[in-house]
Amino acid sequence: MRRASACIAALLVSMSVLGGQAEFADEFNAGVLDPAWEWYTPAPGPVYELDGVDFILDVPMGNYDSWVGFDRAPRLRTARFETGADFRIETHVIVEVPAGPQYYQTGLWVGFKGLDGDVIDGWFYGFYSQPDWVGNYTIRAERVGNRSAGAGSNFPLPWGFADAHFKVERIGDLYSFHYKEGAADAWILFHSVACAGQAVIDVGLFAKNWAADAAIRARFDYFRLGDPASVAPAIDPVPDDRALAGLAYCKTIVPRQGYPAPAWSLEVVPAPAAAPAIDAGGRVTWTPAAADGGATYTFTATAANAGGSASAVWEVAVGDALRDDFDGPDLAPGFDFYTPQTGPTLVFDGGFARLHFEATGDDGLNYDTWTGFDRMPRIQAPLATCGDFAIETVLTVVEPAGVSAYFHGGLWVGFAGGGVDGVMWGPYMSAAQLRLERMGVNMPQTQIATSGAAELALRIERRGDAFVFSYRDGPDGAWIDHWTQAFAGVEVGFIGAGAKNYGGGVAVTFDFDYLYAETPEPKAPVLENPCPDSINTTTAGSLFAKRLAYRAGTPLPTAIEVAGPGAFDPATGLYTVVPDAAGPADVTITATMAGMPPAAVSFRVTALARTTHFEDFELDDIEEIAAPWELYNPAMIDPPPFAIAGGAGMRGLQLHTDAGTAYDHWAGIDNAPQCRAAAFSVPELAGDFTAEAKLTLLEYNPFGAPEPFHTGVTVVFGTYELYYWGFLNGTDLVLERSGVNRLAVVANASPTVTLRVRRECGTYYFLVKPEGGEWQLASVQAQPPEWGVPPAYVGLILKTYGGTGATVTVECEYFDIFAAASDPGEPRFRRGDVNQDGKIDIADPITLLGHLFTSKPLPACPDSADGNDDGKLDIADAIKILGHLFASTGALPAPFDACGPDPQPDALPVCVFDPAKCP
Repeated sequence: MRRASACIAALLVSMSVLGGQAEFADEFNAGVLDPAWEWYTPAPGPVYELDGVDFILDVPMGNYDSWVGFDRAPRLRTARFETGADFRIETHVIVEVPAGPQYYQTGLWVGFKGLDGDVIDGWFYGFYSQPDWVGNYTIRAERVGNRSAGAGSNFPLPWGFADAHFKVERIGDLYSFHYKEGAADAWILFHSVACAGQAVIDVGLFAKNWAADAAIRARFDYFRLGDPASVAPAIDPVPDDRALAGLAYCKTIVPRQGYPAPAWSLEVVPAPAAAPAIDAGGRVTWTPAAADGGATYTFTATAANAGGSASAVWEVAVGDALRDDFDGPDLAPGFDFYTPQTGPTLVFDGGFARLHFEATGDDGLNYDTWTGFDRMPRIQAPLATCGDFAIETVLTVVEPAGVSAYFHGGLWVGFAGGGVDGVMWGPYMSAAQLRLERMGVNMPQTQIATSGAAELALRIERRGDAFVFSYRDGPDGAWIDHWTQAFAGVEVGFIGAGAKNYGGGVAVTFDFDYLYAETPEPKAPVLENPCPDSINTTTAGSLFAKRLAYRAGTPLPTAIEVAGPGAFDPATGLYTVVPDAAGPADVTITATMAGMPPAAVSFRVTALARTTHFEDFELDDIEEIAAPWELYNPAMIDPPPFAIAGGAGMRGLQLHTDAGTAYDHWAGIDNAPQCRAAAFSVPELAGDFTAEAKLTLLEYNPFGAPEPFHTGVTVVFGTYELYYWGFLNGTDLVLERSGVNRLAVVANASPTVTLRVRRECGTYYFLVKPEGGEWQLASVQAQPPEWGVPPAYVGLILKTYGGTGATVTVECEYFDIFAAASDPGEPRFRRGDVNQDGKIDIADPITLLGHLFTSKPLPACPDSADGNDDGKLDIADAIKILGHLFASTGALPAPFDACGPDPQPDALPVCVFDPAKCP
């Protein structure tokens, strides 16, 4: 190990600021770690070794991941310092394990001060792989929670093995990520992004995995920390572009090198009617005016710093649309036939462009394009845009015909940002079947059967963050909007049409009738409430989510305004709020676009006091459990897997299984024990409802090698039609439904969680709150229509699977179901039921007296505590209720015998009374 100066180690330990310091270099050739380092293992298991040459980091099989809300990844990090200054770190890493693609990541770490108090924030940069990829030598740069844009795609190193030098530089707010093969090679820029206002608190080396079968052994032979080297800017050539009048043109020029950060200037000749701009990060934006159409403009973007300057020069041709009717003999201006692998042909015949390729090329490879490789032939045009556009084609699948085969073709949108990224929409495995996929992301949920008409029309329209995928049978049918998918913040680089095969390969021939791209016709924004009759009930302090039917206006940006509490995310269509206190809140969300009428929805969110409705399992024995609960033991486990545990006031319901036999539940399998409430005994389940349970995972298989199990809340529609939401093989939380794996995954380290399921008009919201953490929305699912409504049961499930089953114990502190079936109109309540437990007894005046004299909170429904109905709360109300209970003073004022509205309006705060206690 070599240290350039002792002051550098002191700098790291004493939280001094980097800048103008000598370099700290550690060659790892000593037998112990330098005091400048801290070996940090937030979860036990990972170890390190110093062999006199390298630092070796070993991570066993298991889940040693770090992301939003949890931190298990081991790191060799600098003893904590905090800096806002520029710096550079670099290393050389060789991955010895895994030898092939697995779920792992290793390389350089840059730690930020936790966002909003989160346990971890920062950048992971280095090798990254997954089991279905080509190899283990793909690289990625990603920030925790994707809080900043990561690299546009994953990039396989051209030398084909996991051995590389990595460098991260911070210059101002810009973080740049570099790589190279050999020590003497020039650095290659991989990714750069601005992260404004972040305080760096440590840097170093890391490794992490997120699957039980992925161990890691990474060897690092040096680490260097210092100032970025001063260097003049250098910019790679920028290809020419096309733009459409009225469509936002966006292109980011990324210097290959340059320090300090350059200043940017832009010159455009001739001067367009609408002036382009360039920002401090080299991003060019421009919306060509109609008057700019038909002309070609020369852009010159110049980056300059103290070391020198460099310029990028490219041309942008502006038109009203990109269109080719494929009459030949050549493609229309702006289009080209892109063949990254030789072999495919494109010929013009009878007004069609015929794309053909054989099963494989001369090299024996198929013509697939996916994460890390690109062999798909396609007709494409450059279209650098962050605005709204539409592309359309009509195609015929000539071959393969009548058989299911491994191919996919249709419309292609390529995203900007490096690597291969984009979406394909069109025939998939059959001419009568359509599918949408993003490179690297299988999307089987988008698959749909068509009539199989010879000619199929396809369309993709971008509206804000949403892409709308449409089709019609034949060129003249009505358009069917099949799927809308949000890709927030992406910039488009290319549009086109093509086809690919995969697997063993099959010969493919597509005929394309035309292909065009244009600025869409103006359309107003759409914003609707698909469940207008829902009461939208939640609890104070809990996350509430509601999906709205939203589509941005086009082609201009759509503005969103929320009147009332909460926020609306146009990318997902979700409104979310965490009410501070019990009570109703009115919300109006408005979407506006210039020149079009606005769209708006209004609804009320009612928050209940949490103490008003939760029920527990305060029973002496499991035999005391009563309707609506039933203990379902289909495999006749003996002894039964249910028990009441704990002392008075702390009892809970336990579910337990022993290893030796698997008690699974899945499509066609029904062996898992359940404690569940039958719908015919719970009127709430007939409509909208919320179910909540607090669970603690007390016992399960050893960390790192768990026998499979899944336990938590279940919604049961039939014998084999279930949602499963809870702990999977440990503390991580997973949502599945019968026959469908991993609808949602929430990484979690807490063995105690509160799980919630909310139903609204056939849409189910799955939420979780880890103990000591915040509420999170895990998933929103539309109930499969074939399952029927309402559900038959809601409750708890414990299932084990695999060859030998698992030993698992989970305890439920409480399980509650409350309804939200209709608009309540005037608040309904029962006078005297102050604590809302469904009965009037001594606890009610005690609750009121606690508020009046011991600073206990105001009852959620003050009217229920107004025993004499005089419009105020005082000792007279407690006396009135006590008189009714013990002095035969008669009934309390209405509503008393049954729930109802207050017959005398008063100035008391709004009543929030649990609907479950007022049927």
